[in-house]
Amino acid sequence: MKDIAVHMRETDRNRKYAWVSAGATLLALVAVVGVDVFLSPGKYLFEVMGDHIKNYYVVAYYVKYNSNLWFTGMNYPFGDIALFSDNQPLFSVPLAWIHRNVWPIAEYVTAGQNLFLFFSVAIGAWCMQRILVRLLLPGWYTVLAAVVILLMSPQNTQFDFQYALTYSFALLLPWLLLIKYLENGGSWKWWVGYVLVSLAMGFIHVYHLALNGMFGAAVALVYAWQEKQVKISGKLLAGAILPSALFLLFISLLDATPDRPQHPFGFFVHRANLEGIFYPYRLFYLPALQKIFPGLQDSRQVSYAYAGLAGTLCVLFFLFKGTRYLLKGKFRLIFRPVFPAVLRYSVWPAVGLLLFGMAIPLKYGFQAWVEQTPMLEQFRVLYRFAWPFYYVYAAVVAYVFYALFRKLRQRRKAVSYAFLAGFLVLWGTDAYFFAKTELGNVGKHPVGYSFNGRQDNLNQILRAHGVSPEAFQAILPLPYFSQGSEKIDRGYRSRSLYHAMRLSLQTGLPLATVMMARTSQAQVLAQTQLLGSDLLAKSLLPQLPTRKPFLVAVTNEALVENEEQLRLKGQFLFKTDSLSFYRLPLAALAETRKSVVAAAFQKDSAHLVKAGSFYLNRSAPFVWNGLGGQRAGGVFGVGEKRVEKGPLFLFNGPLPASPDSVWEISVWGNAQSERNLPVLYCSQLDAVGNVLAKTKVDGKDSFEIYGSWVKLALTVSKVAPGQRLNVWLEGKDIWASSFLLKPAGVDVYWSVSPQNLLFNNYQVLCPKSVSE
Repeated sequence: MKDIAVHMRETDRNRKYAWVSAGATLLALVAVVGVDVFLSPGKYLFEVMGDHIKNYYVVAYYVKYNSNLWFTGMNYPFGDIALFSDNQPLFSVPLAWIHRNVWPIAEYVTAGQNLFLFFSVAIGAWCMQRILVRLLLPGWYTVLAAVVILLMSPQNTQFDFQYALTYSFALLLPWLLLIKYLENGGSWKWWVGYVLVSLAMGFIHVYHLALNGMFGAAVALVYAWQEKQVKISGKLLAGAILPSALFLLFISLLDATPDRPQHPFGFFVHRANLEGIFYPYRLFYLPALQKIFPGLQDSRQVSYAYAGLAGTLCVLFFLFKGTRYLLKGKFRLIFRPVFPAVLRYSVWPAVGLLLFGMAIPLKYGFQAWVEQTPMLEQFRVLYRFAWPFYYVYAAVVAYVFYALFRKLRQRRKAVSYAFLAGFLVLWGTDAYFFAKTELGNVGKHPVGYSFNGRQDNLNQILRAHGVSPEAFQAILPLPYFSQGSEKIDRGYRSRSLYHAMRLSLQTGLPLATVMMARTSQAQVLAQTQLLGSDLLAKSLLPQLPTRKPFLVAVTNEALVENEEQLRLKGQFLFKTDSLSFYRLPLAALAETRKSVVAAAFQKDSAHLVKAGSFYLNRSAPFVWNGLGGQRAGGVFGVGEKRVEKGPLFLFNGPLPASPDSVWEISVWGNAQSERNLPVLYCSQLDAVGNVLAKTKVDGKDSFEIYGSWVKLALTVSKVAPGQRLNVWLEGKDIWASSFLLKPAGVDVYWSVSPQNLLFNNYQVLCPKSVSE
């Protein structure tokens, strides 16, 4: 590495090219997104749906109302560790301290967040230039390459989504420090810097910790093999692992939640692929290419690490070189490529992370092993592991094309400059269209001032109507949304996310729901049950710290039945163009019909139709099966059945003769299973087995919750005599109990014991030892 050491002693004295790279990147971003977004950053929200608005809200709410590492804006009344809200504690914690102790800055947090997103790209360009200069490339060329590489960064796809994952410097700065560590012979100074920065990046987002740790560990192993520097490599390996170990230790000391999701969905779904890296990205010539190559896909639809058309052409060069090495028996040059040292020890680690991001070899027969490794499954968005590959490969592309230019210049000078200019134009065109596609629309939502209350202040609007926010304990949004427990998953695209978070931010009232990561399953079930049937006692009510009512905020969207029933329990306050407000007393939530139904049964049971231990309000066929064969365990002590994998068939056969054409189906699934709640399916078949209709309902959409049990229910209509029904549950680790099939309008009671009475698959009288 002596050639690089000499070169770096010269270039380190003059870092102007790095600053030029950062400045040029900012100018390019201004050209792409428009001047007004830079001059008035607080005016805009880059997106107002789903995770997008949540990631604005959690930072702004924390800075304005919270301290330490506890976030109270959602998951009321429990709150959660700020890290699980994605609020970037590395930045939000000091900003909150400044807001409380130095100057009130909460109003400007969203503006600062937007501006920093752009400046983070410039910081990434600064880091990239410092890496590229180590490839013995001229300064002017490293500036152009750094700008292009950062404009095409796959992390720019997160600009209107996961803002904490937008920061390219979170990957490039640790790589640069790793390089400095190796350049300086394993210096402790650079080792400490590498460890501390890698750890700090984990407090922006935990994926940075995983990406940097895996890349650093892989570099340590490759460097040991290539350079035979075991001591230096060993220390680097320890430095790559240590940040993750410290982070996990910190979380274990802080986190007392026992039931966070251990098996989040998506590990083998959200993975990278080669199409997303080497196929064109919505370029103006893509339609023409698709006519020539009909199978060509828009890479944005399949992956997020596009290396540019120049990167695709570079593959041909490597195939040619690799074939020559194989034919000449130079196998060592494949694993120790003729590159500057920075690339030599970085290429194969980057390839390794790409393969992991593609779930290779895990998708080939190792699914069961992955499912038994909860720590691995936490990183379910695998395509993010292709990001380090992008940066390393982009540096390779920059180096290879300039090396080809140098070689060509020795023979045909004019042709060499035309070749280099053509390459830069091609690469730059790719970068422009990529950046324009990803960032060109960030100014389409000029609602930032409305979001933070600078305009259309909801606090003022409430008070103008005689409503004091202090009179309420929390907000219940309708349509209801809940994300993060992996058991209940609804409302992601609802406009109520924006309006509820805007209301919460401006009033300080927390949300009695969640949209965070790996949230307690029991806490989410208790919150969601607030919208459940009035045959369910609401388990959250005794856990509330006050008897104040809830403030229900309803958008103009359509409501499902449970949401509408909750709205009707509230007292209407007033309405604006986008929201209707209701006061929901706790007494209205506490009311149930359980005692009424139980008393009516005791009074009228002699007049009901009796069938064994079952009673009906009229004679009708039905099927009620506790499942499991024995009346022990299960949702109401009537039995349960648990299978490793579906389908779990509940009913398969002709319906009993009945004049009824509408039937109701319900079954309870246990949310304590290792996997997501199952999906309930029903197929209607004719006499010869042809499917006439198929209906399904997903357990994650249910509001009917009893302890850890969640009710799945659906209705099938137009059931003619002679038709057959096939009812089953689909999923993994299905834990089911109490299956009921009955005609609509028929009430079925099951007197399991004198102290255990069930009504239409709800428990209305239970033993004293059983609680919800």
